[in-house]
Amino acid sequence: PRLSPADPTVVAASGVPDLADGLYVVAWRVVSSDGHVAQGAFTFEVGVGGASVDAGALIGDVLSGRSAATGIGLGLDIARFLAYFGVIAALGGLAFLGVLANVRAARRLIGTGLVALVIGSLGHFLLQGAFSAGGSWSDAFDSNAWSNVLDTRLGQSLIVRLVLASLLVVLMLGSAPTPDDDRRDRLATSWWRSSTALVGAAVVVSFSAASHASASSPAGVAVAVDAVHLAAISLWVGGLFAVVATRNLDAVPAFSRVSTVAMPLAVATGVWQTWHLGGGLTQLSDTEWGRWLLVKVALAVVVITLG
Repeated sequence: PRLSPADPTVVAASGVPDLADGLYVVAWRVVSSDGHVAQGAFTFEVGVGGASVDAGALIGDVLSGRSAATGIGLGLDIARFLAYFGVIAALGGLAFLGVLANVRAARRLIGTGLVALVIGSLGHFLLQGAFSAGGSWSDAFDSNAWSNVLDTRLGQSLIVRLVLASLLVVLMLGSAPTPDDDRRDRLATSWWRSSTALVGAAVVVSFSAASHASASSPAGVAVAVDAVHLAAISLWVGGLFAVVATRNLDAVPAFSRVSTVAMPLAVATGVWQTWHLGGGLTQLSDTEWGRWLLVKVALAVVVITLG
């Protein structure tokens, strides 16, 4: 199968052999431009008056034999969750590190976030090849599957994200206090702050560059809005993680000031993405994505109300 030169949303296959009379299933599985897997099937019939066959059951039988091994899809979901949790916890902790009195607890939170970010991103890369091909767990360690993932925007973004996460680890190790050094003096240096902020922003962009936004039009605007959305959530939710993890009430005023900006930004960019990617706000209840989004909105309203 190849992309149609006339329409990039159409996949065409040539060389179809002569077929005897009967009912046939065409099953397809492709990796979309944003790295997500799409699959489906349809039937057609050669000749007329053949034996009665349940087309729906036939499609189900064919697709069940083309799915990835049990657990790979769940593993991929867990890896993505770990990566998102990691970036939110790490960046939230880094943003407020200078005002948190309990530095040891703050560094534990940031370290936990960076570990989750690395493990989640690496797991996503390894499992993506097996899931895309509908393969087995062993395909996660197949170099050919890695090569296929690297050919996609998602795979390239995951590798860049792993490199950037490693740089954040180095920056955090470089900010560790020594017996003859003042940690706050080191954190106050413009070099450390600007470098950490730049690498953190690049990590956020690595998520957006492989999201649904990257496959929409105009891609540049959509990716930028998605990056602002994730950055705002990292400051808002990640900052909340930092305050709770360190039990540092003195940091609440600073967190409140940042959240006053970050929370509306997260909501506004989320509404724009819903309209842009979902085809409008009136169809939210028609898709599983939309229904989960409504659940997320309800939880956000609870958090804002408590705040």
